[in-house]
Amino acid sequence: MRWLALTSLALMLAAGSATAQLPDVGYMGLTWDENHSQNCILSPEGGVQEHTMYVWARPSSRGMGGVAFRLNAFCDNGIASISETWNPLLSGGGTLYVTPTYAEYSKLFSCQMDWTWIMKYVLLISSGVERTIRIEEHGVHNMIGMRGCNLGDPMEAAIRGTDLIIGGPCTTAATTSTWGAIKGLYK
Repeated sequence: MRWLALTSLALMLAAGSATAQLPDVGYMGLTWDENHSQNCILSPEGGVQEHTMYVWARPSSRGMGGVAFRLNAFCDNGIASISETWNPLLSGGGTLYVTPTYAEYSKLFSCQMDWTWIMKYVLLISSGVERTIRIEEHGVHNMIGMRGCNLGDPMEAAIRGTDLIIGGPCTTAATTSTWGAIKGLYK
C-alpha cells in the first residue's frame, strides 16, 4: 500500500514537471489583458476609449535575460499612447528608440523562467479605428530577440506571437466547454 502511494506521488510529480518544461524557442506576443488571453477589441462607437496593451514573453529553456523587438506604428490616426511602462520587476537598463513609423525596444534584466509581461501601454483609441498592432524584428538585431539567462548568451530569435486587432473581426477561440462539445461529435 505504501509502495503504491509513493509510486503514485512520483508519477504525479513527473507529470507536473513535464508540463512545466519550457520550449527550446522563446515567444513574444501582444494582448489587451493581464492574463494574456485577449487579442481583439472592437472599435469604440462615437468617442474615445482607454485600453491597456501588454507585451508578453515566454522564455525558452535557457530562460530569458533580455529582449529586443520593434512595434509597428500604432500611435497615429486615432490611437495615442498615454504611457509606456517597463515591468518594474525586471531590473536592468532598457532603451527606447522612436521614429514616426515604429518604436524599438531592447532591455537586459534579471533571469525570468515563466511568462512575464515586458511592457505595458495605456492607449486612447478613437471611434472608427481598424488596425493590427504587431511585434516586429528589432533593427539592430534583425530579429525578435530573446537572450538566455547565462552571462554571454547571445540574442536568439523568438517566435512572434499574437497580434492585436482593433475594430475586429474578433473571433472566439475554442473554450473548454466548446472543445468538449466538438469532441462529443466524434464519439
